[in-house]
Amino acid sequence: MTIQDPVASRKKTVLLFLPGGTERWPLEEELTTRGHRVTSAFSAEDVLLMTSYIKYDLIVTEIDVRDELGLSLPRTIKKKSPGTVILGLISPGSTLNIEKLQSLGIEEVFLGPEDLLKSPLLTPIIDEEGQTSQAE
Repeated sequence: MTIQDPVASRKKTVLLFLPGGTERWPLEEELTTRGHRVTSAFSAEDVLLMTSYIKYDLIVTEIDVRDELGLSLPRTIKKKSPGTVILGLISPGSTLNIEKLQSLGIEEVFLGPEDLLKSPLLTPIIDEEGQTSQAE
């Protein structure tokens, strides 16, 4: 059995803010299967409300430069909950400046959900017998 970092391998509370929707359902299903607790927000206003009541370990957000509230969202969340890790999804071929996104409070930027699922922050939860945990 492989020993994993206890923080990296523990069940995470994840908020998905992917207003486009097409990536949300498969990503939500995969993260739940991996043992994480996942909820979804459908607007930036929902994210602000939900993060006022629940402390999330991770927030995955689609980056859309046309949405000013969406761009300011990471900084607002970091002020309320500095320990929350914010991951950004951008479309392949995007011209967004990754350094600028990181200055807004986004720790890592991924090119779509397949790239995101490779992140060590979202590894499957492994129990003592070496089995992948299922959602509760």
